[in-house]
Amino acid sequence: MSAVLNLVERLISTVARAFYTDNVVVVLDALIREKFIRDEELGPRLKLSGKDVRNVMNLLEKEYLVKYEDLTAEDGKTR
Repeated sequence: MSAVLNLVERLISTVARAFYTDNVVVVLDALIREKFIRDEELGPRLKLSGKDVRNVMNLLEKEYLVKYEDLTAEDGKTR
């Protein structure tokens, strides 16, 4: 299973470099390294503005390359 996951990650990385802009490639590489990360944490790590991260994430969601998951924190707030 790990070999298949590694192959899929390499395929996504290669396709991103061939068909998408630099911001999309940077975000996808970060998401491959960190499987679960909040949008607010992604921007500062990549030195991108929140607006740029949101635009890239919306594009990736439209292309079915990322998926969002709502998590309920201990304080009852949904994130």
